[in-house]
Amino acid sequence: MAFDRTAFERHERIAFQLSGGRDSVAALHVLRDYWPRLRVYHTDTGEQFPETLAVVGEVSRRFNLGIEFVRSDVRSYWDAVGWPSDVIPISCTPMGRMVDADPVRVVGRYECCWANLMRPMHERMLADGITLIVRGQRNEDYQTPPLRSGDVQDGIEVLYPIEDWSTAQVDAYTREHDLPAAPWYATGQKHGSDCLRCTAWWDDGRLPHLQQHHPAAHRDVMQRLELIMGAVARQTDPLFGEDDHG
Repeated sequence: MAFDRTAFERHERIAFQLSGGRDSVAALHVLRDYWPRLRVYHTDTGEQFPETLAVVGEVSRRFNLGIEFVRSDVRSYWDAVGWPSDVIPISCTPMGRMVDADPVRVVGRYECCWANLMRPMHERMLADGITLIVRGQRNEDYQTPPLRSGDVQDGIEVLYPIEDWSTAQVDAYTREHDLPAAPWYATGQKHGSDCLRCTAWWDDGRLPHLQQHHPAAHRDVMQRLELIMGAVARQTDPLFGEDDHG
């Protein structure tokens, strides 16, 4: 469970990016000896889960840390650009709609996350002169991690103090130190979502929790998914339609 502590000797302006998930809370607690050196940031897209905001608030109170919020407006993005999806019907993309005028707007999940989560935070890091970013990223969550601890991008080094931990280790550490965690982990959900009405990330298992605890948001998501699936079906009809099979 060791990590490169010399990173703190190389940098003066250090940011910890707190998502509110169990990994980020555990990683922040691991770094408790360095809290006076850290500026802690959290991104709120305007659609954040109340459970996540509660965890962020509890971390701030219990750890006596100020949290700097980076805010974006994902609802305006959805209205203007489209809902995120794991399958993209080309006629619904911003460029595709210029040709086909499909009434459904859809974008890839990574484009949406970049525009509303990653880019606002990255721009804030550059504006604040941050040279070391610390996150709770773990290798287990990626087939190919985009960056590894010690990598440098745009002049900023990244440090992932728990990147080699397993989920079982994170859970054990969370219990041992009685760290705040969102309730969905207890029901087997893999990870949290940054947007209550996100229509992508179909494999994260959040829909049962959403249906039980946020029924209005669940209805919105299911209605939007039905429209997205209809657009996907229109896109695949030429391949799998009855006319093509005989």
